[in-house]
Amino acid sequence: MTSLGLKFRITHCFIASPVLWAASFYVTWIAGRQALGYWPRSSLDDPKYIEGPWMWTYHLPMLLLLATIGTGIFAFLSVLSAAQKNESGLRIRTFELALGVALTIIAFALISLDPMNVVEWYLD
Repeated sequence: MTSLGLKFRITHCFIASPVLWAASFYVTWIAGRQALGYWPRSSLDDPKYIEGPWMWTYHLPMLLLLATIGTGIFAFLSVLSAAQKNESGLRIRTFELALGVALTIIAFALISLDPMNVVEWYLD
């Protein structure tokens, strides 16, 4: 794999990671539903104490948040490196970086709005 190909993959991962991060809270909530037989309730059903085959998803939000931060840093460094070396593909990588930043902002907005109180349940 070429260096340019790897840099493009990093920006692709950065685009996907905030979407997956926001979705991971809901995946954990659905896993809690499957394990409990009813929708988990905030302050009553702590996700770290729910037992079930799918509750490994409890660790996903933190791992995907770290992945979002890490891939964002590497995507930014990739764009900086390409700008310094005047490489081909700079324009598309810059666009992908901007898209990843926009999706990260949208993911944080969704998490802060928490329309179904899923994040509140998760962090409770």
